[in-house]
Amino acid sequence: MVCKQRLQRLAVATNEQRALDRINSVNSAAVTPELFQRLVELTKPQHHDPIQAELIEAELLELLSNRRLSQINSGELSHRAGLMKDLIAWGQGNPTQVISLEDITTTIFASRSSIVHSCRASFGMGPMTLLKQIRLGQVQAVLLNPQRQASMGFITVQAVATHFGFSSRNHFARDYRQLFGEAPSETLQRSATPGIRSHPVSVAHRPQMAMARR
Repeated sequence: MVCKQRLQRLAVATNEQRALDRINSVNSAAVTPELFQRLVELTKPQHHDPIQAELIEAELLELLSNRRLSQINSGELSHRAGLMKDLIAWGQGNPTQVISLEDITTTIFASRSSIVHSCRASFGMGPMTLLKQIRLGQVQAVLLNPQRQASMGFITVQAVATHFGFSSRNHFARDYRQLFGEAPSETLQRSATPGIRSHPVSVAHRPQMAMARR
């Protein structure tokens, strides 16, 4: 998303070396909803915008600056990050299981309110939405990989979607397009057509999810 060397030079120039240390160690930050939304907007692909990377670099340093870090309750952040790692791990490890928040509370030993609060504070969305996005990412990974499709015995988008628990074709197609910017059939077509480069949406476009997964 941004060049590490450029970020390092900017950190040194602005006396924010500790921000880089934090990226390499904890790789997380507590931000207000307004700052989070601003970073989300900056990480969206912008055609013909040469200053996008510079804006992202400046925003990242601000989020991880000494001044910003002094406002963070490290104990609360550590607990929240651990809880979100467990939630994401559950989503990745149970790709075909019915998503039930009640079952998840038992599995990761956390209350419903703690999960909801931590998820909204970390990602700006509820846990069910987060888990759905993880599962959509798993669908995309299969659609982009003909070998995985063959090994799983799937030749259609609907077969892949059904395998991952999406029963409504219309809702699935809508959510997929909203997240990845194209129809699932387009993803499948690109993966099957030689010479057409695939562009999977990286978790880097969801910055706080990237931080929690570290």
